[in-house]
Amino acid sequence: PLLQRDYSILSRQSFRSGFSGEGFCLKDHVVMGERVLPGVAYLEMARAAVTQALDLEDAAMLHLSQVAWLQPLSVGESQQVVHISLVPETEGRVAYQIYSLNDEQRILHSQGWVVTLTEASMPRLPLDEIRAQCAQRILPPTFCYEHLQGMGIAHGPSHRGIKRLQVGSEEVLAELVLPEDVL
Repeated sequence: PLLQRDYSILSRQSFRSGFSGEGFCLKDHVVMGERVLPGVAYLEMARAAVTQALDLEDAAMLHLSQVAWLQPLSVGESQQVVHISLVPETEGRVAYQIYSLNDEQRILHSQGWVVTLTEASMPRLPLDEIRAQCAQRILPPTFCYEHLQGMGIAHGPSHRGIKRLQVGSEEVLAELVLPEDVL
């Protein structure tokens, strides 16, 4: 649902999406009183755009790198239109930019690169080792949300996906689940 319209031409892959503030990804993500498109939504838009543009299977393994979130997209009363532009680069990389237009001025919200991975090139994390290193303390899932609320970031039910939070001396391991509100 984050990638709504393909308006590509021969020389450029482009997509467009409109947000009104009523969808779960905005109504349950409020920063300092404003509905703001979450950073993870930009990642999903880039993933979906590259998957569609390269005609990949939806479960294709993609690696996003050099991701930058440059300007948050706040959505008020009127609909905001966001554009996703893809440009193929060398070594199989695809550069993406996600932007909106304000009086024909481009406001860049996020950018980065996407590369398709093979099973052999897929990095493997030593999950058992990380789990053991994060055994100092287990925090309740509400810990993060209460802490963020104190900083002015409110997560509604569809953005509360932390199931378990383990803390180590130098890292944190979180188990995430898709909240029932979005199933």
